[in-house]
Amino acid sequence: MPLPVIDDTYRCAFKWSSGSGGSGRSAVNVMHILAAATTTDDVMNAIFDNVAHTMWSGVSDQFAVNDVTVQALDGTTAAITRVTARDAQWTGTGGTQYSPASAAVVKLITGFAGRSKRGRLFLPYIAEDSMADGALGSDVVGQGQTAWEAFRSAMEGDGFELAVASYKLESSLPVLQVSYEAPLGTQRRRQERVRAGA
Repeated sequence: MPLPVIDDTYRCAFKWSSGSGGSGRSAVNVMHILAAATTTDDVMNAIFDNVAHTMWSGVSDQFAVNDVTVQALDGTTAAITRVTARDAQWTGTGGTQYSPASAAVVKLITGFAGRSKRGRLFLPYIAEDSMADGALGSDVVGQGQTAWEAFRSAMEGDGFELAVASYKLESSLPVLQVSYEAPLGTQRRRQERVRAGA
């Protein structure tokens, strides 16, 4: 299915993969950036300049964002991909042991109600030492909240707004606030299935 055309909007895919202890698992987070009169290279540079290690608060340190792909939703411009160094800037902050079905939920608030006007990111592979009773620890939440709000603010200061894009409505809205949620989430439809003997 082709991507929609949405003015001044960029689809940014963050591909997670494991290191030596991560059992070969992978996941993808997709967020959107709203910016006029810019290029995919400029969006990519802003992301790399503003991403911080603590944005991945609670994610197992066995996982890192391996590469980022930015696609202008203009119907013509080719996507670009940049490989990260898998250094601390892109690596989870939690311990080695992780829960493959658990995710930290980053809520993206636009100021409008409705399914097409709000967003969420599900950060994968939460470390067991970052959770208790189905929720992230308060220190993990505080660290993630501070980091995501700083990222949103820094991107906006550089002329790039974190956005919620509706492919159904072919529109996007700027994110006004970010909330790093304490209760853990899951996206079962995206959970990998492992077959015995495979």
